Amino acid sequence: MSEWSDLEKKIGYKFKEKRLFKQALSHSSYASTSGEGLLSNERMEFLGDAVLGLIVSQKLFHSHPGASEGQLTRLRASLVNAQNLAQIAQYLDLASLIRFQGEKERKENSHILSNCLEALLGAIYLDGGIRKLGKVIDLIVDFKKATDRQDFKTRLQEWTQKKHSALPVYSVEKEEGPEHEKQFEVSVKIVGKIKGRGTGKNKKEAEQNAAQNALIHILEKKES
Repeated sequence: MSEWSDLEKKIGYKFKEKRLFKQALSHSSYASTSGEGLLSNERMEFLGDAVLGLIVSQKLFHSHPGASEGQLTRLRASLVNAQNLAQIAQYLDLASLIRFQGEKERKENSHILSNCLEALLGAIYLDGGIRKLGKVIDLIVDFKKATDRQDFKTRLQEWTQKKHSALPVYSVEKEEGPEHEKQFEVSVKIVGKIKGRGTGKNKKEAEQNAAQNALIHILEKKES
């Protein structure tokens, strides 16, 4: 398939075993109904998640010799979170290649895209080994974007997508103070229920604080 060739050019890797390529791009909804006896990409996603984390951790360990364990953990999370992986998947145009049964729009779901990318990385590992995969990751992951800043919005979004297949919804509830000293109050809802509120000197800061408070609430209540 020419689309597969285009993807192979983008990732700088040519598969020897095309069946691995095919499985990596087969969503469970398609594999279970296709009648082709296919396995879904879920096992490859599991493997891809692990080897991606290992390679990124190794590269960050060597490139940030003075970083603490906590800093390295945050740096890694900023690169391998679902939102960043979905953006890489969009760049690679994986949505057009995923074999999917159901509404086409769902193929654009960031959760599905990030999972498919992890499955693709797992397939590359099985097909070519850890060194080849390392070269692919070097090519598609922008390590300059690594940051140890706490991104509570991303963490909350990943939790919400995993548990509810939905996104958090942020709303500005108050704006107070003069223009140069504005104070914003924001609430965040998950499946229609307010889970946190936060304030800040701009909307972005208020949303981060609302997401942090929502995560605290979730951890305290041990919600599932």
